[in-house]
Amino acid sequence: MTQKDPFREPREKIRRQQETRENRETAQQHAAAVKAQKELMNRRLAAARAKTAQRVKEEQAAQEKATLPVEYTVQSGDSLSAIALKFYGNAAHWEAIYKANRQRIDNNPSLFQVGQVFTIPKLN
Repeated sequence: MTQKDPFREPREKIRRQQETRENRETAQQHAAAVKAQKELMNRRLAAARAKTAQRVKEEQAAQEKATLPVEYTVQSGDSLSAIALKFYGNAAHWEAIYKANRQRIDNNPSLFQVGQVFTIPKLN
């Protein structure tokens, strides 16, 4: 007659616990890897969207620049730098708009009215 191993059940229990622990660790590692991959993809997507938005803005500015000079009606919230950014793609060119419209703006480039019509000149 064969003798029953008294340590078999405790060994099996320990082995199952180790497997469970290893499976849990593997699952945690997998979840961390998936999370890192998602974060990377989100960063890449945000960068691509920003690049596309910048390209669209540049293309719009180029199209508007190609049709200059034009007449522009001042909207609520406009400033000369905002108008320059819209038409030239660079807010620093506000002085060109000011110089072209000096007779309409007077001496203070920040004092103008909604509804005024400005000439947006071509840049030299």
